[in-house]
Amino acid sequence: MIKLPLRSNRTRVPLKRLVFCAGPWQLITAAATLRLDSRLRCHDDAIDILLYYGRTESPDEWQQLRQLAEKTWSWNAVFDVYNQLHTSAGYRNSTSALRAMLFKEGYSGNEEIWLLKLYSNFDKGVLATWRDCPVVLYEDGLDMYLQRDLTCGWDSWRRAPCHNWLGRIKREWSHLCNETECELLPGVCQHDLRRIRCVYRLIGSRVACPDYMRHLHLVDVPKDDVLHIVKAVEQRNSGLVQYYNRLKKPRVLVATQPFDVLGWMPAGYEQYFMSAVVRELIHAGYSVIYRKHPRLRKASWWMDDLEQYPADCFALMDSGVVSCLELDPVASELDAVVAVSSSTLFYMNMLYGVPSYTVAGRVAAWTDPTAAGLARLCTFGDLVSFDEMPLANRATESTRDIQSHLVL
Repeated sequence: MIKLPLRSNRTRVPLKRLVFCAGPWQLITAAATLRLDSRLRCHDDAIDILLYYGRTESPDEWQQLRQLAEKTWSWNAVFDVYNQLHTSAGYRNSTSALRAMLFKEGYSGNEEIWLLKLYSNFDKGVLATWRDCPVVLYEDGLDMYLQRDLTCGWDSWRRAPCHNWLGRIKREWSHLCNETECELLPGVCQHDLRRIRCVYRLIGSRVACPDYMRHLHLVDVPKDDVLHIVKAVEQRNSGLVQYYNRLKKPRVLVATQPFDVLGWMPAGYEQYFMSAVVRELIHAGYSVIYRKHPRLRKASWWMDDLEQYPADCFALMDSGVVSCLELDPVASELDAVVAVSSSTLFYMNMLYGVPSYTVAGRVAAWTDPTAAGLARLCTFGDLVSFDEMPLANRATESTRDIQSHLVL
């Protein structure tokens, strides 16, 4: 009788979801997406690792963000990797060191990479380091829906002039090597698109899908999942409610964006432009809650001017870690949200039904027509399908007033 060796029972390696997150609101959307993903794929034993690469100004702010993370999702581990990734060695070397660190911590094998986008130098460094892993995209706001060029693949070949074909062949060949040429090029690599398992969207049904995403598996996250996370981390307190309830009605939330930081406007124009909008709203009889973008940490000179308004018609919302949590207690008392092309227009309208209005049509009067990034800013505004806020346009007079304060 011949005895066959018994087949060894190999234990299944649990899925490890490595979630790269850049900010407090992205932390909430990531948790809501993980909640849906766990239901759809039944990954009850998945190991979820939060890799936070956003900047925190102090240890206290990082502690606040860590506490926020613990309330959003049952993370197996939370790492602050900002300093580790932002080094002179470059993203490619720093992400390789990050993967080595996770290997030492025991978080390797059967990894799945969760990213906000595919086209920044940081994202390409992550994709190159974990080139053997599938990828999941979760929403980062409107920036996710901008059109992007394809740097590689047959679609990019068809648009290339004949004299560039040799360069294209060399670029395609580089994908077989350790470093690819497209890592330093703006746009999306088609080889990375093939690794996308799915794209989770929150406002995707309200925004046109960019061409490079059309063939991907798109999944809409129900707003109930987002509200569940928001309620779980909500920090409503009587002082905060009283601070906003002192404002007379109707109340408008004005959401800003860091256009100058992104290079889409000359330095300072965005703040001047939004301050003029605030003044027009107050003169029209609205009370204003002014929400600074988290990237606009430094106070501007015109904030002193705005704070001279009576306490019953102007309030400043902080830009710290918990600022996104203040939106929930404010939402029920809002009559409108006003912004250029902020994702807040969509989220407040989708989650709470607050009417949203854009002032994107007025931006051109406040910018230098030759400024770099203006065309990109207008493209961003085209994504916003809300009505223009009905205000008197005083941009011509105001533009002359600010010329002496700005250096282009």
